[in-house]
Amino acid sequence: MAVAHFQVFARGPVGGNPRPTIDDASQLSVADMQWLAAHLGEESGFVFCGDDGKWRFRFFMPRGEVPMCVHATVAATTALVESGRVPRSGNLVVRTASGHCRITWDDGSPPQVTVEQQPPRFGDPADVTVLFALDPQRPSQSTLKLNRTPTSAPAGRSAARARCPSTWNSAVRRSGVLLSAYKE
Repeated sequence: MAVAHFQVFARGPVGGNPRPTIDDASQLSVADMQWLAAHLGEESGFVFCGDDGKWRFRFFMPRGEVPMCVHATVAATTALVESGRVPRSGNLVVRTASGHCRITWDDGSPPQVTVEQQPPRFGDPADVTVLFALDPQRPSQSTLKLNRTPTSAPAGRSAARARCPSTWNSAVRRSGVLLSAYKE
């Protein structure tokens, strides 16, 4: 099982957001994934292929699992393309904790990956007067003009695009499981 390190949304050979990715996490427990994310110190992507042949991505930050991470989705898709587990160009729908996500990519090297994001969901607006009550230097409520109605974004889907150069890291060992890595 390989741990690949990707710099997502990089503008050239440096920069970008680091995203470690495990392109076959089928043997890892939740505790293993959490430990790896904490050990690597970055939000990390974990790829699963179900018995039905459908893909599932999970995302862990050093302190817990998150429902979606576009950066890690771009990195995970690039890892699948580079490993030959998906075609050089194409599309697929992956399951994440936030719902199903459509991904497309071209045959570039590295591929340009497009991730359709879920539409935003809004809950009840927060009562910011509670926050001001904790601060003795707060403005009085009469000076506040509070908008208790959330602003909304368009209901359509948005897309994130990036070229994702990759590098491979050295082996990581935990609980007798060797996570090896290589550079092509």
